[in-house]
Amino acid sequence: MSRFKTTDDGVHVNIGEGELETLTNLVEQFRQLLFSGTDPNLTRLEPLACPDDPDAELQYREMAATTLLDHRLNAIDIVQTHLTELGETDEPVVADDSQVAAWMQTLNAMRLYLGERLGVAEHPDGPDAEHPEAPLFAAFVWLGGLLEELVEAAYPALPKNTDG
Repeated sequence: MSRFKTTDDGVHVNIGEGELETLTNLVEQFRQLLFSGTDPNLTRLEPLACPDDPDAELQYREMAATTLLDHRLNAIDIVQTHLTELGETDEPVVADDSQVAAWMQTLNAMRLYLGERLGVAEHPDGPDAEHPEAPLFAAFVWLGGLLEELVEAAYPALPKNTDG
């Protein structure tokens, strides 16, 4: 079953029951993490705008921080609304272009956070299955699969990933 399918009225989102619960929990945990703003792994979501000028960087942060957080939280709201709707019915939820963008932004932000936390750049294969962070790596990979499937559904003209 495809979780995302393009039709004339938008992208149909249809997440199965087990995945729905997992994704709902991950999105809520991510929302809480963003509100706390204290996790150093969040820096991947907010790279330095002016790395060579601390004063300009501070001004940028003061000006943009609330707007960036609000934008990210609005995207999460859209995803959470769709997830709630999916939990209440057996029918797919239809997402328009802006809602698809919110899904992409949220899935990608969660992946970026997990990738930073897990040090994926240094350890691209992830930890051993017995390692305590193995479930986080599995979530990282799963979110990447969801994102890829959504992109392919939303933009059918793009070439498909044939790597498997």
